[in-house]
Amino acid sequence: MKRARIFIPGLIFFLLPTTARAKLIAFPDFPWGSFSADVETAAGRMGWKLQDKTFDTDRRELAYRTVLREKECRVTFRFTPTSGQLFSVRAEWEGIGFGCLLREQFQKDYGTPREEMPRLKIYIWSRQNTEVELRHGDETTILIYSDLNLWSEYTEEMKRLREMKRAQDQE
Repeated sequence: MKRARIFIPGLIFFLLPTTARAKLIAFPDFPWGSFSADVETAAGRMGWKLQDKTFDTDRRELAYRTVLREKECRVTFRFTPTSGQLFSVRAEWEGIGFGCLLREQFQKDYGTPREEMPRLKIYIWSRQNTEVELRHGDETTILIYSDLNLWSEYTEEMKRLREMKRAQDQE
């Protein structure tokens, strides 16, 4: 019986930090790894206005104008060049003071940032290979959501594309 009393509180203690840290960081309504057609469909259903669509060999992006957190902003979705999977989302707002409000909200949701550069007003929170980076200056606030596994895939795909281009240029 004594073992059970030690085991249960130990189990609860072990699980608490894990569940608090288990909250993935993701851009709401757009799962990591989504394809551009899925993002376009979801954004269209939400009434977002497409501003720019770039599908070059080395750059795949969809940019929208919408309202997030009760302020108008530009949201840019970035996809891996070969597999076409969503790996990063950038939201950008114009205006003063908005970054401080977002920083407070993220500290409530995710706790202390993994990395802080207060002089540059850059804060980064990470969870299970996902992260969000907040950059805020005098006139703009930028949030960059990223899936770090897919970001690595993007980096590898870009490296292969550059190598292929170099090989073609040498022929």
